[in-house]
Amino acid sequence: MLVSIIIIAFLPSLSCPSHTSGDDLVADYVGFDTVDSALPPAQPRNLAPADGAIGVSQTPTLRSSTFSESDVGDTHGASQWQLWKDSSSLIYDSGTDFTNLTSTTINSARLIHSTTYWWHVRYRSSAGLWSDWSAETSFKTTAKGGFSLWIWILVVVVAVVVVGAIAYVATSRRVRRVSKPRYRIAP
Repeated sequence: MLVSIIIIAFLPSLSCPSHTSGDDLVADYVGFDTVDSALPPAQPRNLAPADGAIGVSQTPTLRSSTFSESDVGDTHGASQWQLWKDSSSLIYDSGTDFTNLTSTTINSARLIHSTTYWWHVRYRSSAGLWSDWSAETSFKTTAKGGFSLWIWILVVVVAVVVVGAIAYVATSRRVRRVSKPRYRIAP
């Protein structure tokens, strides 16, 4: 931020050659610029959902890192959250959000099943300076029906174990029957 300061200085008049007493003063404008030394907040990091996460609910809570500022006295004033589908379809823009500083929950009506979304966030300090946007990360929502991929994997693993157990029991009964003698020896 550039701040301009104008100082009015009273200097002895040098424009009048007959001036000898130095008692006559004229106003002269002296101007200079200063640079505000305030620094923007540190760039936030996306924490959750993890980059590339799959099976995320349709009402995800986006979480970011703690506010960090090198200027003494500055606090976390606001955040801005953005979520989009594909490379150009902005789904959600919080604008300047004074409430949801390090996490926000997205309304499920905005998201579609089995779709990849990208998001980022930036912070504003109490001095009004914005950080850089966080690095963009992505997540994919659950498949239709609401089961995430890891639940489907668990179902398949359990099914394989159950089928294997049934096959083992059936095989061991058959082996036992074959190994039993069929004839009795009478006393």
